[in-house]
Amino acid sequence: MHDSRYITSFLAQEEADRVLANLNNEVVFLDRDSLKFRIYGKTTQLPRDKAFYGDVDGDGKYPLYRYGGDYEPPVHPWTRTLREVRDLIADKTGYLCNHVVVNRYIDGADHIGFHHDKTRDFAPDSPVCTISLGGTRKLVFQSKKKAKSKKSGKSVEPEKAENCVKSKNWGKSKKSKKAKEEDCLYEVQHGSLFVMGPRTNMAYKHKIMKTSRPCEMRVSLTFRNIKTIADGSGNIVETVN
Repeated sequence: MHDSRYITSFLAQEEADRVLANLNNEVVFLDRDSLKFRIYGKTTQLPRDKAFYGDVDGDGKYPLYRYGGDYEPPVHPWTRTLREVRDLIADKTGYLCNHVVVNRYIDGADHIGFHHDKTRDFAPDSPVCTISLGGTRKLVFQSKKKAKSKKSGKSVEPEKAENCVKSKNWGKSKKSKKAKEEDCLYEVQHGSLFVMGPRTNMAYKHKIMKTSRPCEMRVSLTFRNIKTIADGSGNIVETVN
C-alpha cells in the first residue's frame, strides 16, 4: 500500500510478552476525563487511554505533536522499555523517532475512528511506526480514489495492498453503507509493526474498529519523528528541519 508495510512478528513472542508486561508497570496513562474532543459540535470522551513520551531534555524541551484544540497533553521522558523499542525500530528500519503515543484499548468498545494523522509537526517525509501488543484488533484503511500531493499537485492513485483483507464482506452492517472495495483491513497482532508512510497517510484514512466479540486488552506504541520543539511551558521554541 504505497510506502507502507506490515511486519507480523517484528518482536518475537517472548520479547513482545516482556515488553507488554514492563509497560503495564512503567506507563502512566492520562485520566480519561481529561481526554475529550469535539466532533460535529459535540464534546465526547476519548474511547481509549493515552500517554505521551519522548525526548525531553534537561531544560524541559520536548517534541510537540499538536492534536488541535486547547489542550496539549504533557510529554514525559522515555521509560526504559519505550526507549528500547524506539532504538530497536531505528536499528531494524532506519527510522529514529523522538516521540511516542501509547494507546490502551481495554476492550472491544475502545477504538479510534477514521482519521488522517496530522502532519504539521512531522519531520519531512517521515513515516509513522506502530507496534501492537496484546489482543489482535482490526486496522482498517479507507482510500480516497484520488488525492493530490501538496508538493507536486499531481493526483495519487491509491494502490492495492498485497497483504490485506479486501472489504467486500466485512464492511457491511445493518446501519452502515456497503464498504468500499478500495478499503483494506489488517489484523494487527501481538508483536507486529506497521510502518505507515506519508503517501499512505495522505491517500487513506485509518481506524481501529470496534468489536462486540471478546478480545484481550491491546496496547499500541505509535512512534513519530517530530520537528516542532516546545519549552517546559508549552511554547514553541524551534522547528527542526
